Parts: sequence; structure tokens; C-alpha cells
Amino acid sequence: MEETKHNNENQIISRLIGFTPFVAILILSCLPAFYTWGRLPIWGDTIIPFNSNALTKYLYQWDSLQNGQYLSINYLPYFLFFKWIELFTYNIYYISAILLFSLKLTAGLGIYKLSKLLYDNQRPALYTLPVVFYLLSPAQLNASYYLYIYSFAPWFIYFIFKVIKHSRITIPDLLWVSILLFFSSINLPNPKYVFHLITIAVLIFCASFLFKLVSIQFFTKNIWKLAILLLMSAYLFLPQLAFVSYYNSDKYDVHIKAGYKDVGQMMDYGESTLPRMFKLHKDTLNLNAEARKQYNSNALIDILSYSFLVLIVGNVIFGNCKDKIRKKHQYLLLLLLLVYLFFATGSNPPFGYFYQRMVESFSLFAFLRTTAGATFFLSIFYALLLFPVALNQKTIAKKYLVSFFLIISICVTGYPLLNGESYKNVKIASPSTDTSKRGIVIPGDYFDVQEQLGSLKLDAKTLFTNPEYSYIATYWGYFGVPIYDFIYSTSNLDCKNITNPLLYNIGLIFTDESSVYPQRCPLTVNQENILNETKFLRIGKVPRDSFLPHFYTTKNNVISWESVDRVADIVPDSDPQMRSAVFFGEQNIGKDRVLNSLSAETGISPILEFKKINPTKYRIRIHGANGRFPMVFSENYHDGWKAYVVPGLKHVVKYAEYENYKILDGNMDDQASNSEMAGYVSKGWVTSLGDGKEKHLKHRKWVDNRPEPDYTENYIIDFISKNYQGTIQNDNLPNGKLWETWFSKPIDDNAQHLKVNGYANSWFINADRLCAANLSSCLKNKDGTYDMELIVEFWPQRFFYIGILISLTTILFCLGYSLYTAFSKTKFNS
Repeated sequence: MEETKHNNENQIISRLIGFTPFVAILILSCLPAFYTWGRLPIWGDTIIPFNSNALTKYLYQWDSLQNGQYLSINYLPYFLFFKWIELFTYNIYYISAILLFSLKLTAGLGIYKLSKLLYDNQRPALYTLPVVFYLLSPAQLNASYYLYIYSFAPWFIYFIFKVIKHSRITIPDLLWVSILLFFSSINLPNPKYVFHLITIAVLIFCASFLFKLVSIQFFTKNIWKLAILLLMSAYLFLPQLAFVSYYNSDKYDVHIKAGYKDVGQMMDYGESTLPRMFKLHKDTLNLNAEARKQYNSNALIDILSYSFLVLIVGNVIFGNCKDKIRKKHQYLLLLLLLVYLFFATGSNPPFGYFYQRMVESFSLFAFLRTTAGATFFLSIFYALLLFPVALNQKTIAKKYLVSFFLIISICVTGYPLLNGESYKNVKIASPSTDTSKRGIVIPGDYFDVQEQLGSLKLDAKTLFTNPEYSYIATYWGYFGVPIYDFIYSTSNLDCKNITNPLLYNIGLIFTDESSVYPQRCPLTVNQENILNETKFLRIGKVPRDSFLPHFYTTKNNVISWESVDRVADIVPDSDPQMRSAVFFGEQNIGKDRVLNSLSAETGISPILEFKKINPTKYRIRIHGANGRFPMVFSENYHDGWKAYVVPGLKHVVKYAEYENYKILDGNMDDQASNSEMAGYVSKGWVTSLGDGKEKHLKHRKWVDNRPEPDYTENYIIDFISKNYQGTIQNDNLPNGKLWETWFSKPIDDNAQHLKVNGYANSWFINADRLCAANLSSCLKNKDGTYDMELIVEFWPQRFFYIGILISLTTILFCLGYSLYTAFSKTKFNS
């Protein structure tokens, strides 16, 4: 009886000890959230969004920030996460804590599963060693807090090794890998981490073949499953292929050399040296000066850091592992470690010449100009190879003893992650950064104006008066990427690279008085045009008699063969009503015929009615078109913008349809009055008032840095603007179908697409010729003019839509197949 009781107690203790890795994961996952609770650990390149609404502008292939740029970003994981989390809370400090905890938890469980897959006959408690190493790896001291790839990379490698170990690829495995790619690709259009994942997968498969872990028949038999994985991820790879076809590192101002100059050595030369990468970190740690000095000068940390690699190599070469498969796995992991030491050291000796030649020879490899990401993967291989050092001990007692001492050593080398030092604010450009605090609290001013900015319906850009917008520094202690882009849904630009500000569709001027950098913008706001003024912020509007809408037709065309730098001198700005436009010969090479046909005076200009459907698609209805005229689109020029003539234009609406018209809250200055609406309708300038259904707009107010419901505004007719320079914005125009232009040719095969005003798009439209060729798409008025409808679209966006369709179809098919197979097996077994 006593013996049975004793055995039961031992079993209970053994099971409890088996939970040690999970206890370690839970504790280490809670630490970041604990240390930064109630604050945001954001600075430098580290940022998280603050709401899903501001993220919407990142879901398209055209990024509307800084006047627009083609960027194949994948922020969809972010967007879906915030949509889900906002069902429970809008508090950004809670969201930050949840995100930090979730990412650490995912990383810990991933390295546990991967270790267990490779060493599956070991006692559960021993898996604490790779878990602790990975979650406390010094590689994180050189990086940001929100390490998505650090969380998902072990899971990706787990599925690759699972395929090798079992010599088969299942459909569920492919589904899981596609999910991992989804979350690992947040960094796009910088494909650095996806590149590393693919490189690791290829290396594992090639080495497995050489080590005879798999046969050639395995690859030939499963090649079709690779095709399925590519189809599942078509939404990633199709847009990226399209992006690459347009990509040029000079165009995107991407430099690979130190100091952002294409001379001298690469950026990490002298920093990511081989001895430093042995320790998994550079000396320029993301710690404050004193803490960094103490860490780098600690001899014990140096000794322990180097000893990890010595133990790893010694164990692989001289270890007494008798399991041949496991030994081959260790050789394979050592090969991966050596390859990633090459990537981590970059342009430094001994193989820096080859690395630099590789990056310089192919502009697409510009994403490898910095090497920090490679050390994340080194951490995985260190964790997996350090584990056998303990496992190869002959007795259980020695295994636990060695594991214990290794864990203590890891805690010493990773102590800034344990004691919270790594989460303290680092002083860089803001003199007010409180380095004793972990994270910052964003002043309520920035949120108090969020509702007001979100309620403004006019399609106009917001000019931030910071002269440098890539990073901002404030007197309340923040330094990093502009938080405005992640709080507000506005399309923001700075005054650094613009010429005449009135040519840039600027409707609002946003001044941050807390900015450390001096305000040097040529456009200022008079007191009567200030919309809101708080302790830190001042928001004003550009006088509407000087406002140029997103689309407009010109009255005065200037053809210049001078330098583009003189655009500010050439464009007359004394009278914005002149709607002058300058076409530079050097920016429109090969289009001399079109330039020469532009007349100095275009005569009577048509009226434009337009709607912004999304950042990549606009619907424009032209009223009273006659002869030839340029239509300007105030967005950065790109060949991907196309204009199409589409059918479907109807005649004017009736009075009864706009009797429910009302001014939407916050839009009194820009929305057409009832009398103006009557004029638009009578002249046929407004051709749609929506679907007649009641709509609801929920307004919120901010209390103690969190949003609370305020009231709900009901309306039937959406926003219709005043007539600005012959253009009326009508948000009631239909969105249309995604594919309505896919099988159409752009106007004149885009030959009339010109660059204007030094930066913008324009199309030289010949109304008579267009309507003669598209009779069903034009309405002829009594005075002989035409009404017509155009779609202006950024056509690479369709690759994303096609990719989504392919991916969803493939995933649904695979899910259906998996469920059918599982059901069939269950039915057969029963």
C-alpha cells in the first residue's frame, strides 16, 4: 500500500515537473507586458497601430502617404487583429500588452514544439532549456519589441522538419504553413524575413537529401503540393511579382551603403563582425548608454556568450549521440548555423566580399543591406543545438544538472530582458525622453482630435509642418516613426519635398507644437481658418478659394523645357482660380506630340463629379466635355495609374430624391448647402444620391485616453462637396464592381498619360474622339457637349484581388478535401 502511494506521488511530481517548460513560457511571456503595463514601448522603428480605421489605408497596393507611392504592403494581419481586438477594447495600452504577451507565447510554444519534434524521447522538463534560451536570446537586444518573425519562424521550421521526419506532406501542414507565411509577411514590401524562411526551407530540404533523410522520389512525388502552397499564398506572391516588375532601388531611395551614401562600406561593416555575431548581438544594443556600457564590458557575459558556441560545436563533433537520425539533424542544424553566420556578418570578414558583391549586383537584394534579421534565425539554431549538450550526458541527474547551469548562464547573458532594462526608453533625439520609464503615454491631445479628423469627408491631404517626416521627435519624450499615420485615417505628407503647396490637394494643415524639429513649411494658417487648437496641436484648413481638389481640369497649360526644379517659379500662384498646370518635357520623354497639342488656353472647362472608392480607384463623371482638355489627378505619378471609359452614366436626379439631404456633422464648411444642391441637380452636375437607404455613423469621444460612444448620426444622402475649381465630390456615386475595367483598354493605351506640375498625373482627354469611339458610354447634351464616365484605377491592385481569389479558392478546396478525408476515415473505422 505504501509502495503504491509512493509511486502515485512520484507520478504526480513527475507530471508537475513536466509542466516546467510551460511555466517558463508563461512567466517569460508575461514579463514584457508586466514591465510596460499602461504604457507603449514604442520608439525608433518600433510602432504598433492604434486602431483599425487608420490601418485601412495600408490595405492597398498604393500607399497614399507622402502623396502616394506603390508599396506592396501586407498589413492585413494587423488589420484583422485590430478588428478582432476592438470587439473587446479600444485601449491601446491593453492592446499593446496583449500583443506583447501573445507574440512571446507564440515564440515559446514554437521553439518547444520544434525541440520536441527533434528530440521526442526526452523528459519533458528538459525542454525548458531551449525555451529559456530562445525567449532570453541576446539577439533581441538589437531589435524591436514586436518581433513577429521571431514568434512565427520556429513554427515554420517546425513544419519543414515535420515533413522531413515523417517523409510526407499533408494538406493540413500546407494550410498551417500558409497561415505562418500570412503572419510572417507583415514586413512586406521588404521581403527580408520571407526570403530567410524560404532560404531555410530550401537548405533543409537539400541537406536532408544529402544526408539521406529523404529520397529524390519524395520531391518528385510531392512537387504538386508545393504548387498548392504557392496557390494558397497567391495573395502574397502575385502582388510581389508585380511590384518587382516596377521596382527600382534608386526610385525608392534605398541605399545599401553606410550613411545612406553609395560610397564606402555597407551599413553593418565594423558592427556585425564575426566575434560579435558569435554572441548574437552587436555592441550597439538598444539600451541606454550606461546600461549598454555595463553589458558590453561585463567579462562574465562575454565568456558565457562565447561558451555557448564552443559547447555547440564541440558537442556536434565529439558528442556521444548514438541515434544516427538525431546526429544527422544536428549536422543539418550546424550547417544552417554556419550559413546564417554568413548572413549575420554581412559585409564583414571573412566572407564579406562575397556578401557585398551579392547585394550590390542585384538591386532586389537591397533588403539585405542590414543583417539584424539573420541573428533571429541564429537564435533558433543556437537553442536547438545547445539542447543536446545536456541531453548527451549519461545519467538523468547529469542531464538536469547541465540544463540547470546552462539556464543560469542564459539568464545572465539575457538579464536585460529579465529585469526590464531592455524595455526602458532610450534617449536619441528627444531631450525629454524619460529613460527611467518603460514606454510612453501619448498625450490625450492626439486622440481628442481623432474624431474630428475622421468626420471630415472632403477628399484632401493633410500637410504636416514637420520638415522631416520619416521620424519625429517631441518634447513629451517620443522619438520614432510618425504616430499620426497610425492614429488618423488621413493621407499625410510633409513639406520637405514639395514645391508649391497649393498644387498638392492639401486641405488641412497639421502643426505639432511639441515637435523638437522647427516648423519650416511655406504654407501657414490664419487665425480665422483654425479648426482646432490644443496644448500641442493646431489644425487649420487651407482657404477654400486656394484649394485644388484631387481631380480638376486646367485653364492654363504651360509647356516647359526647363528644369523641373523651377516648377515653383513657373506656376503662377497669385490666383489659384487660374488652375495652371506645367508640363515639363524632361518628365514626358517620348510624348512630344501630345505636349505640342496642348493649347495655352483650353477655353470652357467641363465640370467634374467624382468619388474616391478607395486609394486605388476613383469614379469620375465629366459634365459638359467639349474638345480637348487635360484632367489632373493630384497624386504622385506612376505608370500603373490608368484611365478607362465606362458605360452606365444616367441623367440627372429629381427633386424628390434629395429632399432628405442634410449637412453631415463636422462638414459645414465643405459640404454643399441645400440651395447649392438644388443648383447642382438642375444643371445635371450631381447624378446620384445613393441607394435611398438610411445609414448610421457612430461618433465617439475620448475620455482618459480611451474612446467611449458619444452619439449616432443617421442620414440617407452621403457627402456632396461644394464646387471647388469646377469639381464636385459626390460620395453617393456607385463603387461598381472590382472587375469592371479588367477587360477594357485604358484611354489611348495610356499614351495620353502625362506627368504634370513636376509630380502629378494627368490625362489629355479628347472628348469628341472618345465619344465617337464609345457612343454607348457618352450622353450628348443639347449644346453639343458630352457627359461621360471614367474610372481612374491603379491597375496593379488587381493582382492582389486575383491573388485573394486564388488563395481563398485553394484554401477552401483543401479544407473541404481534409474534412472529407477525415469524415471518410471515421466512417470507415466505425
